[in-house]
Amino acid sequence: MGLDVSEAMLQRAVRDNADDRRVAYVRGSALDVPFADGAFDTVACLAALYLIPAPRIAVREICRVTKPGGRVALFTSLQTPLTSVLGSSTAERVSGFRWFGKDEITGWLREYGLVDVQQTISGQGQFVTARKPQ
Repeated sequence: MGLDVSEAMLQRAVRDNADDRRVAYVRGSALDVPFADGAFDTVACLAALYLIPAPRIAVREICRVTKPGGRVALFTSLQTPLTSVLGSSTAERVSGFRWFGKDEITGWLREYGLVDVQQTISGQGQFVTARKPQ
């Protein structure tokens, strides 16, 4: 299942994956995911969270639609000394791009009840996984 608020991005996904009949695409907001609690075994948000206007709400929604025992995988930005150079906050305001603190995403996942939270940092990126308890 693929979810995006952008019709253009959904059309591109359908076009790029036309041979894969196992995937369905839905237009919807990450801030109000149109699926029931615990609907998915695994929920992934890769290279998109930093563009969502209220990422904390999106992470809450990700946790909500993950079934007990299910997994979450997130790849997003990471604030580092390099990202703090003069002008980066202006770029963030203009583009909507957001840099996350080292403990921000992992903290939200724990706050929403996920366990086995693991974080791998690479440059200005972080890959975070977690599990929703049974």
